[in-house]
Amino acid sequence: MSSVLKRVDLTLLRAYELFGSGKLPVEKRSRWGWRKMPSAWPNRATWRAWASPALKKQIDGAKAAIIAGKLTVPTAFGMTTAALGSLRASVRP
Repeated sequence: MSSVLKRVDLTLLRAYELFGSGKLPVEKRSRWGWRKMPSAWPNRATWRAWASPALKKQIDGAKAAIIAGKLTVPTAFGMTTAALGSLRASVRP
């Protein structure tokens, strides 16, 4: 998959509500992931129309593993420029 919906609207609403209640964790990262659903595959019906059954099974399995905490999606936050460049190079066709 080439993209994921980030649902920034839900993230900002959560931050606003936490700030209003005095519970906003300042200078700390917060991760939601699919367990609380601010992220989602975009155009789910579209990719299901063209994806093979094996690919659908693999993607659904990856999503389930992420939700269960068995698969961690890495982040570029905190990476050096060289490490980020290496990561980008590793996924280029």
